[in-house]
Amino acid sequence: YTSGTTGKPKGVMISHRSLATSSIAHGNAFLMDVNSRVIQLASYAFDLAVLENLTSLVMGACVCIPSDTQKQDFVGSVAAFQANWAFFTPAVARVFDPSDFKTLRTLVVGGEAITKKELSTWRSTVNLILAYGPTE
Repeated sequence: YTSGTTGKPKGVMISHRSLATSSIAHGNAFLMDVNSRVIQLASYAFDLAVLENLTSLVMGACVCIPSDTQKQDFVGSVAAFQANWAFFTPAVARVFDPSDFKTLRTLVVGGEAITKKELSTWRSTVNLILAYGPTE
C-alpha cells in the first residue's frame, strides 16, 4: 500500500522482477552485503520491512530479529545481535548518541528530514545514508 498522503492508502501491485531489481539496487546503494548484520525493527506492515528483510536476504546479509521484549531495550538489542546496519528515522537518531551503538557501521535515515545537528552528530561515526520512502 502507498503511504496514504493523498487521503487514502492504495494497494499497488509490484512484480517479482521489480522487487528483485530494486532490492539489489537498494542493497548496493545502502552499503548492504554479506557482512551486514541488519537489525529488523520495522513493523511488517510498513514498507521498510521489505528493505530490512527481503533486501537483506537478497544481499546475503544476516537479519537480526529482536523479540518484542528485546526491542524495549533498543541499544541492548543492537549490541546483543552485534548489528552493524540499521535504519532509523531522524526522530529516533535524535534520541541516541552514536557512542551507544558500538557495533553500528551503517545507518540509513529516512521518513523525515534530518537536521544539520543530527547529520553532524552521526556522520563522523557511521556510514550515514540519507533516504526517503519510495513515494516521496
